[in-house]
Amino acid sequence: MYINFSEDDLYRANSADLVSYLERHGERVQKVGSTYKYIYTDGSGTHDSVTIHCGKWYDQKTES
Repeated sequence: MYINFSEDDLYRANSADLVSYLERHGERVQKVGSTYKYIYTDGSGTHDSVTIHCGKWYDQKTES
């Protein structure tokens, strides 16, 4: 399913403070140097494979 987002939607999403958003919603983040690690638990255990830097995120586990 394709969702057509408006330019305003894209601007707001790209300018959001992801670390603050996660913390406000009770998620765990850990500062490591100039980046943050998002620490989460799923069915296979606890992970810290998601790195957040300059408002962008990358998941080393899934390479996305």
